Amino acid sequence: MVNPTITPVVANYTVCQGSTVPTGGGMVAPNILDNTVRGNLVVGPTYRRGTGDNTTTYSGATSGNFGSAVYFQTYSFVAPSNGAFNFQTTQANLTNDGDDTYLSLYQIAFNPASPATNFLRGDDDSGAGYLSSLTHSLVQGTTYILVVSSYSNRSTGSFELASSIPVFPTVINWYSAASGGTPLATGQIFNPVGVVGSGITNTNTVGSNNFYVSNAKYPNCRRLVTFTVINSVGGSITGGTIFCSNTNNSTLTLTGQTGTVQKWQSSLNKNFTAPTDIVNTTNSLTVSNVLQNTYYRAIIKNGTCADANSSLDSIRIFPMISVPTVPSNLTLFLGEDSTISVTGCNTAGFGIEWYKSSDNQLITMPISPTTTTQYYAKCKYLNNAPYCSSENSNNVTVTVADKVISIISGNWEDENTWDVGRVPSVIVPVVVEQNHTVTINTEAKAKNIEYRGNGQLNISMPNGKLKLGI
Repeated sequence: MVNPTITPVVANYTVCQGSTVPTGGGMVAPNILDNTVRGNLVVGPTYRRGTGDNTTTYSGATSGNFGSAVYFQTYSFVAPSNGAFNFQTTQANLTNDGDDTYLSLYQIAFNPASPATNFLRGDDDSGAGYLSSLTHSLVQGTTYILVVSSYSNRSTGSFELASSIPVFPTVINWYSAASGGTPLATGQIFNPVGVVGSGITNTNTVGSNNFYVSNAKYPNCRRLVTFTVINSVGGSITGGTIFCSNTNNSTLTLTGQTGTVQKWQSSLNKNFTAPTDIVNTTNSLTVSNVLQNTYYRAIIKNGTCADANSSLDSIRIFPMISVPTVPSNLTLFLGEDSTISVTGCNTAGFGIEWYKSSDNQLITMPISPTTTTQYYAKCKYLNNAPYCSSENSNNVTVTVADKVISIISGNWEDENTWDVGRVPSVIVPVVVEQNHTVTINTEAKAKNIEYRGNGQLNISMPNGKLKLGI
């Protein structure tokens, strides 16, 4: 024989973190009706049973020890359909009476102090032996009560009651294990919060717990159900960046959230004191041509739980950067290195980057070209990526001189005396042209001296002197 498992009406129940499971909430098993039910007569209230077989008239027992004070058990049900229903006790094991039972049917309600009220039918011995059996026409949707008792006063023991059509609710057991163990609870609805052995004292911790449900008649045929505590998790946004102009485009992406996106929001401040709602329920948001620093977030909702905000990300717009000022030209002696001077880029966080004009290659200072070369500079904000920078500066033409030639008679120390506009140094040869007299008033340096025609040096004493670095 294959015993049936229960198919739950609600197999997976969720509740929000920190909330209370409402009355009637939890995992739900179907209301399964059965043809049979087992019961027990125990010491408790008594009533005066009726007499007769399959009778519709209540006539109370008169014999002092046979029916005037019997223990009883009631079963209430709603008729599932119209028609004749048969009810009978099929087994009994009672003290004093053996298997002798009495069975009554009532409508709407049963009052043991007034057993004639609402009485429909009663039976003593129409069943097998001394067991009871009655048949009555029922109306669908009407509430009826079956009352099982012994024949003699104050008899206790067990019995089985059967119906021709299923009307008896099945006992539903709830377990913490797939097999073995004792039920945590019984009933059609199971809320495990606070139930001893469930492992769930409250709903403060997010997570899932598995339980198992079965028909009490078939305790080993169990079906998995799950109780889950959830919350809304905002997740994280990536894709924010810094743009160097108001012409821009970027896609923000949300990941790691638990729940669904309700909307996006933007704000001009991190506190979102006056956010602007953006109609978008997807995991990405594309923004274009942002004019000022703007923060973004997504609003997430999981089930009925409270909304959660994602992390923030921003689109930052960097102000225009002034073009640095550089000299238009510079002369270097062959083999000499130098750092080109620049102004207009000395604010904290800003820096100069130099490039060679011919191929836009980034270079570092100092430079030491061997031929005449042009360079340009950019002022950049160095604390972000991509770097925001100014427009290119003017080109700086760096001329490389392999010698210095006099262009007029004059003082050695005067840069106007020389063709390169600089005073010679020890690394460069010097040529004194014909008809020129160059006067040295202090210490002069040159790699070597070449005189053309009648060109000459005049060393003025006592301070004039010449050092050659041949």
